[in-house]
Amino acid sequence: MQDEAAFRVSTSNALHGLSTGLSEVSALSHSHANKSVLDSITDSHVSRWEEAYTAAMNHNERVGVNEGVFERFKTEILYDM
Repeated sequence: MQDEAAFRVSTSNALHGLSTGLSEVSALSHSHANKSVLDSITDSHVSRWEEAYTAAMNHNERVGVNEGVFERFKTEILYDM
């Protein structure tokens, strides 16, 4: 059975090796010449989706308000009859 100090050293070395390996893989996976261009395209698409979502939500809120106004006028008209 290993003593605690040896276990800590072994675990530390294993984690350091894993961290180094992950850093190397990450660096290799993003090493293309046009990364900045691709990132800007991705950012543009994300921004456009967010704008579309916001516009859709604003439209839904306006429709809800308009439906409420319509219902109120319909009630008033029926009441006046």
